Amino acid sequence: MMKIERLKVAAVQMLSFEGEEQRNLARMLERMGEAAAAGARLIVFPEASNNGYYFEDRADAHHKATPIPGAFTDALGRRAKELNVWVVSGLFEQGNGDDVFNCAVLIGPNGELVGKYQKNFFIKADKRWFVPGQTGFKTFDTPLGQLGFFVCADGRIPESARCIALEGADILVNPTNWGAPDQYLYHVPTRAVENRCWVIGATKPRRPLDQAQEMLAYNRFTGCSFIMNPRGEVLVQAGPDEETIIYADIEPAAARDKSIGNGNDLFADRRPELYSLLVEPYEKTPLSKVMNEAVVPDRMVRQIAAIQVSAPGTPADILEAAAAQAVEAQRNHGVDFAVLPEHFLFDPREIARDPQAAAQFSAKALERLSEVCASYKIWLLAHLVEDEKGYFYSTVYCLSPEGIVGKYRATHLWGDERDWATPGNDLPVFKTPFGNVGVMIGYEGVIPEVARTLALRGADIIAWPTTWRSPAEFQFIAHERAMENRIVLVAANRQDSSVAGPSILIQPAGYPQNTLASELPHGRRGFVTRFAQLSSSRSKRETNNTDLLVHRRPELYKKLVEQLRTNR
Repeated sequence: MMKIERLKVAAVQMLSFEGEEQRNLARMLERMGEAAAAGARLIVFPEASNNGYYFEDRADAHHKATPIPGAFTDALGRRAKELNVWVVSGLFEQGNGDDVFNCAVLIGPNGELVGKYQKNFFIKADKRWFVPGQTGFKTFDTPLGQLGFFVCADGRIPESARCIALEGADILVNPTNWGAPDQYLYHVPTRAVENRCWVIGATKPRRPLDQAQEMLAYNRFTGCSFIMNPRGEVLVQAGPDEETIIYADIEPAAARDKSIGNGNDLFADRRPELYSLLVEPYEKTPLSKVMNEAVVPDRMVRQIAAIQVSAPGTPADILEAAAAQAVEAQRNHGVDFAVLPEHFLFDPREIARDPQAAAQFSAKALERLSEVCASYKIWLLAHLVEDEKGYFYSTVYCLSPEGIVGKYRATHLWGDERDWATPGNDLPVFKTPFGNVGVMIGYEGVIPEVARTLALRGADIIAWPTTWRSPAEFQFIAHERAMENRIVLVAANRQDSSVAGPSILIQPAGYPQNTLASELPHGRRGFVTRFAQLSSSRSKRETNNTDLLVHRRPELYKKLVEQLRTNR
């Protein structure tokens, strides 16, 4: 199949009206003509474009839904053929009995229905009238590239977009009715960045309260539809209140380049053998047992900190600076849990040149930091170089006032670490008196399976020693890892990171808010601290009826534990 190297795509931001299918259809056909006249080859409409979104009950929703295929998709097909365009639209699908599916359809320029996807993850009122999708995750091979769909709340968890990206999608199409800003600020941008795919998000506009009464019923959405490139950069975005069409020129093949850093590949570097929990029923995960433990909230509190320290300086100077920051944090701010940055003692190039010397100094550093923990009653997580019988590891030690609680050997290594480090083979969670601690290092934060596995193992807090390599990591990914897993996150960035970004402490705030975050600006030696209630991690609910871990559909996630096939 001949592929189009560059094309114009369109996202239509428009309302639909409950019980007015023909009016909605006529408006869609008109917008298709407008977008095609502007040169768009792919036109994307919002979720539930054939009707409104709120119904009396499932019977009412079923009555107002449309069969697929049926008269509604036939009309879209005739118009697509007339205009020679591809169309994606969110539609409510009338199933058998009283089943209603929240569906996205793809219609080709020959007028034919190419395929459909049925939404899998529901939030709020979704559950009153929809049943879970039966299509699974699939991609559609077209001259435009490979297209894959996720619908609205599917994007609140990583699995939906990840599965279709691993199936080969170049373009993640997101017909949606975004209900809060977190979706376009964090959830969906993260899906673009972690999968290195184009994203087209088409939603309905918000309407200001001075609109006519007819519009007041539709003041439920956010607007701000966007088209984003695989690096997480917004190419074009609509405003919140307007009905409009936005356009961008994209090159789908750019999504096939998953390279990152020096010698890394976001997909080839995955370790599926470590992700087996992702396909287990919730009841078989360690998290299910953790969630049944009795909790005393006052015993799950910490004054947490990210200590920002690294070069310039010798390893000995940096070690003393780190120790001094930990002592000051504890004495003056009551900090009792702190995280140090990725390879904070060394220039990573120096480790590669002489890992033995780095490991020898790391052993001394381990003793010094253990003394600080014992003397000042503080927990520290320190990223050091470990030597075991001549094998070197990129290791984070979890240090308590009583000694070493555990260690984590990085399982996903940067390309320049592979010259000296042996990867670890486990994603452990450390049980402490105040909660369960997980660790991910540097590169691993970009790989959603790592934090997801830690969450399913019961982590209440995740320490992320890191060196920012992209603004998307602290703008989107750090917040998203906290939100999608409902955990506290401590990201300690190197003082000398090449990308200027803060060390950051994040706690989910709960729908429809985003996160509670504290930051230390880049380049400054010091620390940032905040009070954290880790007991909040023992509820994984986004809303009263939506649990971000319990309500996953692991039976659909087999792709996450398959080895990558490089046949593209």
